[in-house]
Amino acid sequence: NAEPILIAGPRLHLAIISLHFIAAAIGYLLAAMTGSDERERRTVTIEVTMKNQIFACMLAAAHFEDPAVQVPPAVGCIWCPMVVGVLAALWKAQPIAEKSIQSPSGSVLVPQTPI
Repeated sequence: NAEPILIAGPRLHLAIISLHFIAAAIGYLLAAMTGSDERERRTVTIEVTMKNQIFACMLAAAHFEDPAVQVPPAVGCIWCPMVVGVLAALWKAQPIAEKSIQSPSGSVLVPQTPI
């Protein structure tokens, strides 16, 4: 039933959007603190942002019968892919620079991007 989601109000929607951006930022920062490269940071960010919401929906559906408890995770499932889409669009505009690697013999090795 879509009615509870539609009447949830802008405050709930804003809170959910903020939650996803904050989770993304924390995922990115924790990946950076552990020494991950830029590609790994972006991957962790997307995974953290997506998986948290799916887990919340599963928990709400499994443990609560009250539809009001299931509304926030359902709203999050609407906004989650949009937040990840925004991040993907921003990162597409800022591609990751390929690093050259110096071999022991002195030749430069450039990693190849898979097709």
